Amino acid sequence: SSRSWNGSSASSAVGSERVLEMLQVGPSLRFGRFSHEPGAFERRYTLRESAVLGTGMSGSVCVASARRSGAEVAVKTLRTEGLGGEQLSQVIEEVKNQLTMNHPNVCRLLEVFEEPGSLRLVME
Repeated sequence: SSRSWNGSSASSAVGSERVLEMLQVGPSLRFGRFSHEPGAFERRYTLRESAVLGTGMSGSVCVASARRSGAEVAVKTLRTEGLGGEQLSQVIEEVKNQLTMNHPNVCRLLEVFEEPGSLRLVME
């Protein structure tokens, strides 16, 4: 049986709880930055899937614009559906690292939207 980063079975963890709830970060990092609400990403941003900034092993990064302000952001989409324990652990660690990163030369993670089977990371 594969295990997630916190020692629980990854497949049962994904089936019974949200991926973002598996993150062990303080409430100050969670407040206002996580959304599980269906359709929340689409209500706040317009994703331009044809405007790909880059792709990697864990997902692609596209340009999106905020519906209210028009500000452009980078959005990384990470697939979570069907991931094994080690892969899910890598996704969780990536989100956790980006949430705690604070450096002038690194894009800041603004918000995380959890949708069925994926996470959308909105960055500067």
